[in-house]
Amino acid sequence: MSLRIYGNRPIKTLPGQETRPTLARVREAVFNIWQSSIENCRWLDLCTGSGSMGAEALCRGVSTVIGIEQSAAACRIIEQNWKQVAKPDQSY
Repeated sequence: MSLRIYGNRPIKTLPGQETRPTLARVREAVFNIWQSSIENCRWLDLCTGSGSMGAEALCRGVSTVIGIEQSAAACRIIEQNWKQVAKPDQSY
């Protein structure tokens, strides 16, 4: 499965029911509320799943994203997604 985040950027997700990405309208609402104060902050993403919230946070300008996820397969996809969207001065 593939989904899109801020700027119409595609990210990968695990197939099946193991992870459920946060709905686009929920991500948009969260970041619209916090947009004015999120730049250069650190983002903690617990139960990271697909990593869509962390990827969205990187796209919106946070300096660092930390994700906690128990699935090794999901962690590999999350790392690919975050690497794809992170700027050189951002860490994850």
